[in-house]
Amino acid sequence: MIYTEKIKQRKQFRKIRQGLSMEYVNDAAEGILENLNFFLLLKQPDALLVYHPLGKEASLLPFVNEMWDAQVEIAFPRVEECGLRFYTVDNLDQLEKGSFDIMEPKLSCKPFEFEGKEIAVLTPGVVFDEQGSRMGYGKGYYDSFFTQHPEVLKIGIAYEAQMADKVVSTKYDIKMDLVITDTAIYNTSNDNTRI
Repeated sequence: MIYTEKIKQRKQFRKIRQGLSMEYVNDAAEGILENLNFFLLLKQPDALLVYHPLGKEASLLPFVNEMWDAQVEIAFPRVEECGLRFYTVDNLDQLEKGSFDIMEPKLSCKPFEFEGKEIAVLTPGVVFDEQGSRMGYGKGYYDSFFTQHPEVLKIGIAYEAQMADKVVSTKYDIKMDLVITDTAIYNTSNDNTRI
């Protein structure tokens, strides 16, 4: 029953995101980047694990370029047999079309080293809620990754239009520590307060 509800909610919010106008997407992406920069003034991780947008996912690429200029280590995910594996990337030319038509690091990129770093993972999704629940595309790649790396700061990235009252979830769905949208920063690990 819960899986049927998840499929229904995922379909509903994918349709909502696909229906967003490009004007909204562009304006909202700017709001997300402003909130992300504000957050990084408070917390300065050693490395950021990011994603390349697919379809109308919020684009972090202008932010990624700023972080490269600031000498912050950036890594992108690659889908492999073992799940998601992140690779350090120094510029967008080091990406190529990979699994699910997503831009991924070329095999010549260096595997990301986790040890001794404060790491924030900027995480895409289909729908989020204020409690930090996240629903992705249903493959479980990020949930598996977070199970293997519980020490990272998990930050959901979404348009406010992707926020639900409650995300249908199971015990296998890993919650975000924060969700950053175009209008708010939801601190889900501290009494669900908005920053």
